[in-house]
Amino acid sequence: MKILSFIKLVSALGAFSTLLFAQSSLAAETPTIASFSMCAYKSGKGPVDLNKAVSYWQTQMEKVFPDGSNYFAVIMTPVLGSTNSDFIWGGFSPNLNEWAEGGEAYMSSKAGQSANASFEAIADCSVPNSHFMTTLYEGAEAVRTDDNGIVEVFSCKLHEGKTRDNVLA
Repeated sequence: MKILSFIKLVSALGAFSTLLFAQSSLAAETPTIASFSMCAYKSGKGPVDLNKAVSYWQTQMEKVFPDGSNYFAVIMTPVLGSTNSDFIWGGFSPNLNEWAEGGEAYMSSKAGQSANASFEAIADCSVPNSHFMTTLYEGAEAVRTDDNGIVEVFSCKLHEGKTRDNVLA
């Protein structure tokens, strides 16, 4: 699925989520939302094209959110493990409200649509998997940097009869 299509889906889901939670204050109090989409380069495209698309996306984000945004994005390149993707787009928002509002602002702007077109030209991406994110252990203070790093991600399924509360206990 193309990035533009999946961001439209994310925006639609975000709008639905906002409506779903509109009658309570829960939306602002949800954990961080993390969304991941697996992407494969189109024929003849590669990391140099991705770097150009990312640079362009960054300039467009400044147009959509001139006062800044609480959205945090990363590109992850698989180095170990089994995957059919060339890179993974990871996006993070502090809560459902900001996720929905930011997605709507981005998708309704010409700058956001233009940025999506730059990604659509180089890669096909899956529909994002969106999750609430909970910090379980914070041993060191987070450092914001432009340096590269390694992230290890596990995908787990709860045993029958277990809930998220069991994980957090």
